[in-house]
Amino acid sequence: MSLNICIVFGNHDPETRIPREEMSEMIASSPFSLNELNKEGRLADVELEVSSSSGKDVPLVLYCMDSQDYSRLEGVKGYGWFSVEQVEWLRKRCNVRTRRNDGIPVNSLAFFHICLSEYSSAFADHRNKSVGRRAENECPGALNTGMFAAMVETGSVMGVFAGHDHDNDYIVADKGVALGYGRFSGDDTTYTTFRSGVRVIVLEEGKRTFDTWILEDEGRVVCRACYENGHLK
Repeated sequence: MSLNICIVFGNHDPETRIPREEMSEMIASSPFSLNELNKEGRLADVELEVSSSSGKDVPLVLYCMDSQDYSRLEGVKGYGWFSVEQVEWLRKRCNVRTRRNDGIPVNSLAFFHICLSEYSSAFADHRNKSVGRRAENECPGALNTGMFAAMVETGSVMGVFAGHDHDNDYIVADKGVALGYGRFSGDDTTYTTFRSGVRVIVLEEGKRTFDTWILEDEGRVVCRACYENGHLK
């Protein structure tokens, strides 16, 4: 069994001396990489199929997308956001798969760096169960172009996972979609109050459910949660 990777950029990647195009080429050229290049020579948004155990169908799709870095609009400060074209790309891909699947949405997960604006409102809603910690304010993109609305409307996306905010590792479900953070995975060169770790996601074939937890460097497991049919346990 081979180990494959798919990388999404964050807002700090362009701050290095290596151009984004050069970094993208290095990543996409790896024999283990599932990344592709877009027409600008940068990492493209990709749709990855997860085949069933029989290999006859595709019960799950992974969307890995570029949430951009910083605003390029004059007079608009803050972090970047998904373009309208990216929102429509996701909507189209989900709807195409639904039509091919006899009108039933195909379960999917989405991964990107900068959190959606809806993270904050979902966590603040006391009716929504959350698991994990929120130790800083969420820092979404400066503009909201409707990515979360597209996910809810298509009915395909079970959960989305972001990084960006170093001191948040919670997961919460709102409007049928789980909104989760990973765990800070770097060293002591930047701010955080957390131990370094990763988020683990375990899926069950044919079901709209997944188990998830944080695995810390020392092997400790924390923040166990289960998403099932739009709700968090």
